[in-house]
Amino acid sequence: MGNPMQNPCARGRWGAPHTLLGICATILILSLPGCSRPPPPSSGAVVLSRQPGEAAARAGIEPGDIVTDWERDDEGGTISSPFDLIIVEQEQAPRGPVVLTVRRGRREIQMEAATGRWFVRSRPVLDGAGSAGVSSAASQIARDDFAATLATWRSLAENAETEDRPLDAGWFRLQAGMALALMGREEESTSELELGRSEIADPSLRAAYWDLAGINLLDAGKRPAAESAFSEALQLKEGVAPRSGSIAFTLSQLARTNMRRYEDEARRAVEVYEEIQGEGLETAAALNTLGARAHVRSELDFAESVYRRSLRITERVVPGSSLKTTLLGNLGLVALKRGDLDSARLLFRRALDLAEQVTPQSVHVGFAANCVGLVEKNLGDFEAARVHYQRALEVFRLRRPGGEEVAGTLNNLGNVAMRQGDLKAAERYHAEALELRTRLGPECSDVASSLSNLGSIARQGGRLSIARQYL
Repeated sequence: MGNPMQNPCARGRWGAPHTLLGICATILILSLPGCSRPPPPSSGAVVLSRQPGEAAARAGIEPGDIVTDWERDDEGGTISSPFDLIIVEQEQAPRGPVVLTVRRGRREIQMEAATGRWFVRSRPVLDGAGSAGVSSAASQIARDDFAATLATWRSLAENAETEDRPLDAGWFRLQAGMALALMGREEESTSELELGRSEIADPSLRAAYWDLAGINLLDAGKRPAAESAFSEALQLKEGVAPRSGSIAFTLSQLARTNMRRYEDEARRAVEVYEEIQGEGLETAAALNTLGARAHVRSELDFAESVYRRSLRITERVVPGSSLKTTLLGNLGLVALKRGDLDSARLLFRRALDLAEQVTPQSVHVGFAANCVGLVEKNLGDFEAARVHYQRALEVFRLRRPGGEEVAGTLNNLGNVAMRQGDLKAAERYHAEALELRTRLGPECSDVASSLSNLGSIARQGGRLSIARQYL
């Protein structure tokens, strides 16, 4: 059947490079009054969420939409599952605008998503019982009831296996693996993810499965597990499509899992994206990863030059992108590392203002608010620092519940409370940070820091016996 990485859902070639950078959204409603309406689709990708300000959101795609088909220039194909959707996003979105066919209720709509990542999360099309199960799992996740969530995902997977729906079963096993990861049960999570992988025979869909697992694990702060997932995806793609958008995506994401290890992969991702789209948004994102890699190695001049090149591209292509928020924050971190607090504060505030405007209640707001708080603390304005840390905590509790971002922000609030002389509040913050960090398990290296902070608080309060227990 030719190239084994060419998924059957796509017709046509892998795609020649394009540099179309349009950001308009075109919507064509195909069902008109009096016309016959198509039956509900039996397959596709049901949108769970899309990131505000990014290509899918600007195109008008909404949660609940079912994406069924795609077209770009003379190429096109069917989207039968969430794995197909990520394949099309990786390979086609960097090359130019993609027209997506979407079912919304009984209407069929065509929407043009601009060049660049869509940032869409999706699930399979399911019957009533399956959809109810997904809704139940979402409610359980919101309550941090991961044990119940795990049971729900496994039950749905077993039903899909019984009904010979391997892609659905694989997707459910992936969710079960994530629940185990969030519970700190890493070995069981790995086994569950392997079980899900075994459901998927097609190599391109299997690579997409590992990419999706890697994205979810990286967002949850599980970097070693994400590194393993992206490595699996890369192994499937190497030698088959070495200069594709799909492999550039995986290379760039792999580099994000360990900034000190994957310099060659980060550079290669930039090169491939430059071949595909020139100075487009994916190139800018890959440059940001390359700059971050230099940043952690204290190569500040190179990091700043790469960040600024990425920022110039982003401001020209999509000035309201969340990537601009990230880049402003990264430039602020460079200034902070150089000791230039005034420049750092200005950059962090620009990042926070943009994030609040474009992606309110997003993790970008949390990161920017945390950085503003850090600078204010270093400048001695502890009350301003406390206010910004509280804003960050509000966002992280919503978007990264139980994650290392929540624990880190609680730690920051505890440190500010200590500087303000409020030992009771400091102890409360650090105790919660310790609880979260302990739950996060071996991937969290800050348990000792939390213990030390609690010991210092006890010692300042004259509780020396308790202090000795911590220290």
